[in-house]
Amino acid sequence: MVNFMSRKGTEIPIYVTTENDVALWEEGGSTGKSGFAVIVANSNGTKKKPVLIKETGNLSNGKHALLKVGTSDIVALANYVSHNEAFLITLYRISKIDRDSKTAVLSEFLKIQKENVSNETFMEQYFEVVEAAKRKSSTVYCKSPTYIAD
Repeated sequence: MVNFMSRKGTEIPIYVTTENDVALWEEGGSTGKSGFAVIVANSNGTKKKPVLIKETGNLSNGKHALLKVGTSDIVALANYVSHNEAFLITLYRISKIDRDSKTAVLSEFLKIQKENVSNETFMEQYFEVVEAAKRKSSTVYCKSPTYIAD
């Protein structure tokens, strides 16, 4: 699991593709007892088309799809605990991209912390993003992308 907190705020590592585009990995999964997920979406909550889907190597709870990002895009960070079906899901907007330090600065705009997250707790347009974060973070030994466009 990646540590997203720094002294400057919430940051996440970015990747620069061979075409010089900025991208983030959709990643995560569960060990059975706990899990995590990073879900990436367009600014309106819709799915993004992947630049790359990882199909070889150690895929279990790892990096699964590389997605181009820009400012205002959505990043959902999720943590899951299986013994009480509890989720902590935080939705962020990318507020700044720093190519020099290879990080994206994230601005939190919605935090969901409760057992059995229901669709009553967040804006309807982000329902699918939150559901994907729940699904990926609770999928035991997840080996494939969860929230990508065809």
